Amino acid sequence: MTVLRRALLVTAASLGSLAALVSIASPGGRGTAESGSKLNAREITSIQLADWIKDRKPGLRILDVRSAADFDVFHLPGSLSAPLGGPPSIELGKRDVVVVYSEEDLDLGEALASLRSPAVAEAFALRRGLNGWLDEVMNPVLLAGSNTEDKAAFEKAAELSRYFGGVPRVLDATESAAFTRKKPSSSETRRRGC
Repeated sequence: MTVLRRALLVTAASLGSLAALVSIASPGGRGTAESGSKLNAREITSIQLADWIKDRKPGLRILDVRSAADFDVFHLPGSLSAPLGGPPSIELGKRDVVVVYSEEDLDLGEALASLRSPAVAEAFALRRGLNGWLDEVMNPVLLAGSNTEDKAAFEKAAELSRYFGGVPRVLDATESAAFTRKKPSSSETRRRGC
């Protein structure tokens, strides 16, 4: 069992009662968590988050729930360190739009409960976490023979990638055939771009 999973379990067990107090938007855009019900977390893609950061979305609060040491190695632009299981150090307001992330996917309800946050306007978990950001924003790839829809998505990702100091790549047929994506972990990433 990884340290993060252990921390999530301990946090969930000790702060589970607070989860019912956390109000987050449902997928339909309305609704709150009721006592005893499972929180309905929404996800956001790395591209959507990159757009929000670039556009300076009002009330955006990005919380990195990894350890402080991992945060110091690499973190998303504008994010704040809020390690799971640590003492709450960040106050969230009712108008804040909160995006929580870790190395990979995480349970948004548990993360917000561990932060002892009050109700927030909206809350999201970053799909695929930091690894998704590295793949989709910092290192987007367009394979040879991609369809028009994939090319349009790549152009948007490439623009954001360059904004954040990333390296978008277009692969030819030979490179595409040999391409196997190695997902760099945040511990392998040393101050690239962001």
